[in-house]
Amino acid sequence: MQGERQTVLDQRVIVEKELAAARSALDGIDNELRKYEQVRQQCDQQALAQREAIGSRKLDEQALSLKAGQLSEAIIGAGLELDAVLQSLPETADSDGWSKALADIDAKMRRLEPVNLAAIQEYGEQSERKVYLDAQNADLTQALETLESAIKKIDRETRGRFKETFDRSTPGVQELYPRCSAAAMPTSN
Repeated sequence: MQGERQTVLDQRVIVEKELAAARSALDGIDNELRKYEQVRQQCDQQALAQREAIGSRKLDEQALSLKAGQLSEAIIGAGLELDAVLQSLPETADSDGWSKALADIDAKMRRLEPVNLAAIQEYGEQSERKVYLDAQNADLTQALETLESAIKKIDRETRGRFKETFDRSTPGVQELYPRCSAAAMPTSN
């Protein structure tokens, strides 16, 4: 029994060594599996980032396509042909420079006070009022000139009639009042 016991103990030691080796191999496999899992997670994150980048690029492409369509429609709406416009551009055309200049102009416009959109309508109304008042001024000026010429005509006629009446009445007054008329008349010395 001792012999069998020893054999079983020896076998047990061998099995425990094998078990330890198997556990060690299993730990190694677990570590390797964890490493592969980490690599897989990193690859998944990279793939997700790539999908997001692709989605973003697709959105940018769609935005550019829409903008190109709008610009083409604007060119056609302006009565121009795209090929003619492209040929008329100088070879030194710099869209980035133009974009920067446009952004500068836009910034300058934004720095201005808010534009009074009603000013255009008010200007139109005031222009109409000025035309109306100018017409009234012209009418009044013409009426004043007519009135002044009528007053001058009346003055001439009144003076003429007064002189005629005075000249006609002077001889009769001299006959009735000879003495007063002689004193009133200038003497020729």
